[in-house]
Amino acid sequence: MIGFGETTVAFVADAVDPAKEAALKLAFGIVEGKDLSSTSASEVIIGRGLAQNLGVKPGDTVSLLATTSSGGINAIEVKVAGIFITASKAYDDSALRLPIGLAHS
Repeated sequence: MIGFGETTVAFVADAVDPAKEAALKLAFGIVEGKDLSSTSASEVIIGRGLAQNLGVKPGDTVSLLATTSSGGINAIEVKVAGIFITASKAYDDSALRLPIGLAHS
């Protein structure tokens, strides 16, 4: 779940290594803000539809709640670095991308 203010919605996350994502730059267009900067940064990029549903913009802080591999629950706060679009509106309405180091934590 991702939350901002009084709004909480489900999301799908892709953990990535920003340095190795150069080949996908054409598939993910950053329309506001910036792309992910490092594998350890506490930031995410969010699909445009998901950002609109939450009412967030680059620079805002959101809360992420996820189930760990052992079945526990973990929550973190991260900054929205940017907003992206792809060829799939359904993906943009529910997805975010975060550095793989952050996902491991």
